[in-house]
Amino acid sequence: MSELSALEAAASLLRDVDSLLDHHPAQKDPRPGKPAGPGYAPLLRAGTALCYTAWEVYVEEALIETVTWLLESMPPNELPEALREWVSQQSGDPWAFVGDSWRSAVLDLVRSRLEGDEQGRFGFNTASVPGVEGLYMQILGYSPLREIRWQKKANSAVRKDISTLVQVRGEIVHRGSTPGALSLGGVRSWADFVRRLTEKFDERMVEFRTGLTSGSKK
Repeated sequence: MSELSALEAAASLLRDVDSLLDHHPAQKDPRPGKPAGPGYAPLLRAGTALCYTAWEVYVEEALIETVTWLLESMPPNELPEALREWVSQQSGDPWAFVGDSWRSAVLDLVRSRLEGDEQGRFGFNTASVPGVEGLYMQILGYSPLREIRWQKKANSAVRKDISTLVQVRGEIVHRGSTPGALSLGGVRSWADFVRRLTEKFDERMVEFRTGLTSGSKK
């Protein structure tokens, strides 16, 4: 997904969800006298899991995207304090920061935080509300999730829906079961939710970067 922006990567996965729902043989919910087509339950599971994947991919790629922008736009002493402190705690090799190598060294540390390192440390396992907030506060000192809302969707409702999506995805992935209340309409609703969520998250990240360059956030 490195050729795409974080938002484009998420949008691409959500288009895959739309394509699955539009072209799968079981593209209609069952009704009395009309049972679901073959593959209905797997379609629900696959579509919901892809919605969650779009969210997790966005969260990870948006962080890499933002850190990359910071490293390319600012000298070390102007980077967010949280990032400077976190890097100083993680780096055991001062030679990694000699000359211009500090930029790649910092980015490698952030990637290790997301993917895990050779010692089995770190790793971003679940894009839950606490997981995302903890990750962004640790690296950037800023949590976009605390500000995300839209018409008829309060921040508390956004956070609650993220938690529900994580829970449903966990049931699908770890138990291989299809939650009883899930339907094709429900999967489409999850896709719409994640699409709006990533768009709003991205707006907050743009504001965060703009605030740094204007000197209003550090």
